[in-house]
Amino acid sequence: MICVATNRDGAARNIVVIDDGEGIPLDMQQKVFEPRVTSRLDSFHADQWGVHGRGMALFSIACNSTVHRVAKSGVGLGTSIQVVADTGKLAEKADQSTVPRLAVDADGRKVVRGPRNINRIVTEFTLAQKASCLVYLGSPNEIVATLVAYGQRVLSAVELAFAHDYAEYPICLRPALAASPEELAQVALSFGMDISSRSARRILDGEIAPLEPFVSRLELGVGDSPAKSKHTVPRPKPVRMDEQDVEGFAAQVKDAYAGLAEGYYLEADVQPEVRVTREGLRIFIPFA
Repeated sequence: MICVATNRDGAARNIVVIDDGEGIPLDMQQKVFEPRVTSRLDSFHADQWGVHGRGMALFSIACNSTVHRVAKSGVGLGTSIQVVADTGKLAEKADQSTVPRLAVDADGRKVVRGPRNINRIVTEFTLAQKASCLVYLGSPNEIVATLVAYGQRVLSAVELAFAHDYAEYPICLRPALAASPEELAQVALSFGMDISSRSARRILDGEIAPLEPFVSRLELGVGDSPAKSKHTVPRPKPVRMDEQDVEGFAAQVKDAYAGLAEGYYLEADVQPEVRVTREGLRIFIPFA
């Protein structure tokens, strides 16, 4: 799984790449952007994405960016890398929204047609690696929503409700553990994605939809409607509940919890959090 979050603020292009791979040891996180730093001692090859096998790819990024850092990683936990480029010095195509089309050449091979933008780079990588991993590309809000949805599928209900030490979990799963919009915004910021608490609330409420794998966008082509694709799964319609009704229900949950808390010598005077999502009601009761 590889997630690419990108947005532009003035002349600054911010790109955050998150994966669920092997991770980078702490003592190597400052060194990986140096030349000739690599874990592959016997391999060297060049392709359309650059030179690989001698630590030159990340070094090239460091030479052409204003910010380059391992935002979050750990052995066995995956990695989040943040890169910020000054588009005034490192020019990019003006059209960054067009998703390229796939065409078939005279030899029957699939070729990519479209502007040489971020979408096209991700398209070429996705086609080359689609057998080994899924790639997601979108705004920081969309990527965070995708990670939340992914974690909610992978983690158990007990982990989602009671996990409190995020460091024990792979970074791709940590957004799903956030119990509040503020926590979710902080987790995203630790990855290099600056989202507002309001956006985080919309994500937790299901108002910002998770992304489909990027390869599904390639199958649709430019100008086709995702709603017409046979690969699209309809999402539940959002349910609107009156805030007073939700607060009243939370009070009932608190009363019901009191007996259980007493039996386990827990503090009963806590405030349950009831959240309305597209899929249903999510209830979180903290241990005081």
